[in-house]
Order: sequence, then C-alpha cells, then structure tokens
Amino acid sequence: MSFLFYALQSTRLNHLNILVIDPQKTRENDRTWCYWAEEPLEIHPKNTPLISWNTFKVSHPEHGQVTRTLQDFNYYHIKGSDFYDAIFEQVTQFPNVHFLYEKVENWAPLPQNSVCVQTENQRIEARKIIWSIPEKPKQPTLKQVFVGWKVTFDRQVVNPEAVTFMAFDKQDAHMLGFYYVLPYSSDTALIEYTIYAKTPPEKAFFHQKLKEYLDSTYPDEPYTLEFEEQGAIPMSTLAPARSESHPQVIYTGTAGACTKLPLDLPL
Repeated sequence: MSFLFYALQSTRLNHLNILVIDPQKTRENDRTWCYWAEEPLEIHPKNTPLISWNTFKVSHPEHGQVTRTLQDFNYYHIKGSDFYDAIFEQVTQFPNVHFLYEKVENWAPLPQNSVCVQTENQRIEARKIIWSIPEKPKQPTLKQVFVGWKVTFDRQVVNPEAVTFMAFDKQDAHMLGFYYVLPYSSDTALIEYTIYAKTPPEKAFFHQKLKEYLDSTYPDEPYTLEFEEQGAIPMSTLAPARSESHPQVIYTGTAGACTKLPLDLPL
C-alpha cells in the first residue's frame, strides 16, 4: 500500500488504471512499524495521536545499560490498522484505482510483452505487475523472528520517555535474542522478544520469554494482554532466486529484497 501511495503522487502514474488484488478486505491491526525521521513522513497517518521517542536504551545483563538521545531525530510509531485505514482512505479518492479481493496464485507472460495475473477465480491481463509475493526459498534463510505483546498494567509502572531498542537476554551459544520495548504511556507498552534463526522455535518459546520479562521487570504487577503480533524479517538484501522473471514485472517488498524499503525510502 505504501508503494501505491507514493506512485499516486506522481503525475506520470496517477492517471493509469490500477487494480489492487488482496486476499482479504479486512484491515486488522496485525503489525507495528517504526522509522527514524526529523519530522513525520507524508505517509504517516494523520487521524491518530502522534507517538514518538527521542531517547533510546540498550542493555546487556553483563555490561549494563546505555541511554542516549536521538538528537535531531525522532523514532516514530505507526499502528498497522491506522496505516491501512489512512492509506485506503486516500487511494480510494482516485477513480482509476480499483480493488479485487481474491487470492493470487501466480503470474504469467503473454505475447507482445504483456503479462497476466491468475487469481483463484479469473485471469487478469496487465501492462505491468507490481509483485510482492515472495517465493518460498529452497533452503532455510536467516530471519529476524519476533513475537510481541501489547500489555496494559493496572498501575502506572512504565517509563514512557525512552524506547528500548535492545535489552539483550542471557545468551547461549546457539541463539542471539533480545527484547524490544515501545512504551506508549505510563501504563501501556508493546514488548517483543526477537531472535535470529533459520529455523525458529515454536511460539510457546516466545510466550515463555515474554512472561519471564514481565515477571522480572514488573514483578507482581497485574496486566491485560491487548493483542499479539508476530513476524519474520529476512536478513538479506540479495534478490531472492526466482523461477521466472519478466521486464514488465517489478518485484517489491520481500520479493524484491526490499523488506523495509517503502517506509525508509524518503529518508
């Protein structure tokens, strides 16, 4: 959706007929984005309170804690559902943008340098495809894997002034892990446990780590689990191997080895 937003700002593109194909119509709060900037990006949702931090912490159980300011920069937060709603509201103002809610199966080349997309119900011809569906890698690849809980405490026990980028866990020889904490207010925070792995453990492992953090950092403090998010970010900027390519197919996102590019590009 961010690619579409920026494309529609261009007079070379905003008059073209554009079809967005998505498997589901609902836009749930399924993820969190953060980025560095001096001011909020143009794409930042404007219909919700602005959340940002200018101070960060990094800590290690054996080497202590470091707290620093970001100086002229802020670390801005975007709630997934707010982002979807804001972008959808803007792009639907363009009469040349259409939406189709079906599962995409694949794409295929056609004569005269054109292409088509095959969904579960139909075939759609196009002059150009923006493709964001990555192929399954043939070999396991290193990923940053995380599970996060947004929790609200019964009391004001959270320091909302500083984001925790990395609170390293006690390490073993086979795994690097750390906690990442976004303190939204004095009683609410998003707490994630992150590891780097080719084959991640079961979700129960992450749940246990999150419980350990809450028990040790906020002992005997009752809290409510508001929602859970999870993700796996490929740790490579190399273009993935593809079974087929075409000059009229542009790969973006993870499929184009640009997992974080859309939000970082304007910086």
